[in-house]
Amino acid sequence: MARRSAALLLVCCVAALAVACGARREPAALRGADVSANAAAWTSSALRLRDTPANAAAVRWIQERLSRRGKDIEDEPVYFGMKFEVPPHRHDKFMEEWMRTEKTCSKAKGLDFYQMSKTLTDNTDFWTYTEWDTFEDWMDHCETSDVRDFMDFIEDNDILFTLYPLEAAGDTKREYRSARGPEVARRAAERSSSRVTRRRDREMDADEVDPRETTAHIAVNFHVPPSTHTEFVDAFEDIQDRVVDKEDSNRFYVLRKFATMNHHYVLRGGWDDLDAYMDHITSKTFHNLREMTEDNDIEWYAEPFQVLAGSEDERMDAAVKRA
Repeated sequence: MARRSAALLLVCCVAALAVACGARREPAALRGADVSANAAAWTSSALRLRDTPANAAAVRWIQERLSRRGKDIEDEPVYFGMKFEVPPHRHDKFMEEWMRTEKTCSKAKGLDFYQMSKTLTDNTDFWTYTEWDTFEDWMDHCETSDVRDFMDFIEDNDILFTLYPLEAAGDTKREYRSARGPEVARRAAERSSSRVTRRRDREMDADEVDPRETTAHIAVNFHVPPSTHTEFVDAFEDIQDRVVDKEDSNRFYVLRKFATMNHHYVLRGGWDDLDAYMDHITSKTFHNLREMTEDNDIEWYAEPFQVLAGSEDERMDAAVKRA
């Protein structure tokens, strides 16, 4: 994944970084003996979250996790999406401050994967998506000085941010190409090499960009009635199996459920190029998923995004492309 994109046009859908937690300035109080009492007293002001329904739900989720510390969830992974709504005239300064937190993310303890991205269908929304080994790792990251400084900037510049706790869905073991075995990586490298050859045959300049050969990322939000959750997840897993087995150009194919809502899911997918993405969305398997959503009255909304910075998995895929 690219560490930084030149363009300011971009990105992802539901994603998030502990960047949101930088304001938690009283870790001792939150880690005291009476965890349940401290959890109940923990409010959105500790995170400097504005009072919106989504943020209020996130606070309740965090309070519940705090109250269960030391019990049955100590080693469970956690996932977050963070949305920043940035006025256009603040984009440059926001990017400068935001990318400073990327250096902190790259060496954060317990951070398995992260993406910082910009949606392509608007000129305001930026996203951070993170996957953590444990809730404790996320909380510790929120207390770092870099995160607190970034949150100071967010607050001082009146930038609205929303925190979305997420839950895993689908087959989590093969979500990323790096976990699908060396043979998949080899075939992806061969495909990348053939693209380089085609560019030479067309006598394209080295810095000339063919839009079909740029990476493609998509986030699809699904509003799923609770009564059809099982059918929806089963249909997704059928598609995920096909992607893993047939689409070597797929970088990741990830389904997450919004932990604070009983009917929202987000699918995040990335491909080496636009041609591979088009092959995916025109496939019979994907068509079957669309039919299932129509039959079960499931609403969905797709947002293309461009990744601006990310974790080692995405950098490895970038290396595969250049191989």
